[in-house]
Amino acid sequence: MTTTWVWNSDFMVFKRKGDQLMLKNDINGALVSLSLPEYELLLAYSEHQSLQQVRHCLKHLQIDEDTFFSIIEKAKDLQLLRNSRLQSQAQRQKDWQIKLHYVGMKLSQGLERLFGWKIIAECRGNLRFFKFFSINLEGSIWQKWAESACCQKYYWIGLALLYLLLIGNLLFHPDATFAFSGFAIKGTPAMALFLCLVI
Repeated sequence: MTTTWVWNSDFMVFKRKGDQLMLKNDINGALVSLSLPEYELLLAYSEHQSLQQVRHCLKHLQIDEDTFFSIIEKAKDLQLLRNSRLQSQAQRQKDWQIKLHYVGMKLSQGLERLFGWKIIAECRGNLRFFKFFSINLEGSIWQKWAESACCQKYYWIGLALLYLLLIGNLLFHPDATFAFSGFAIKGTPAMALFLCLVI
């Protein structure tokens, strides 16, 4: 099965000076400089996938085979051209992010109206970890409560109980495993070191 290479839709032309174009990746901010003929050639290649058809489409462009393939390979390295399968996956992820952004905005507006909180919409992240919003509690009753001596006392008691629970788990269950976001700590020495670092 042949691989189809398509133009990476994350790249947009954001500056032009004569025949020189500056492209920017919307996702990671990468910058790439191209001449107008190179840009036209890459767009034509992403549609037709062969030198003959590109030459037929761009009759004004005289290009030899070696130069053509070196430009194509460089574009693949710079991710200007992307495997069509990866492009469709990236597009699906982008669509989900747009939907999550919309849900986050509506949710933050609803909570702001309902509770009168100062909500800052953030809507960033990926499909695994996505932050909708943060709540600014400055000057609120919640801030006063969190800073009170009573709350501080219960916080330290709760933290001490949590560490006792973790250390008890280490001592009485030697095969215990703690898993965090894609990696696991297994074995008493490693977990003991981890707990010491966290403390």
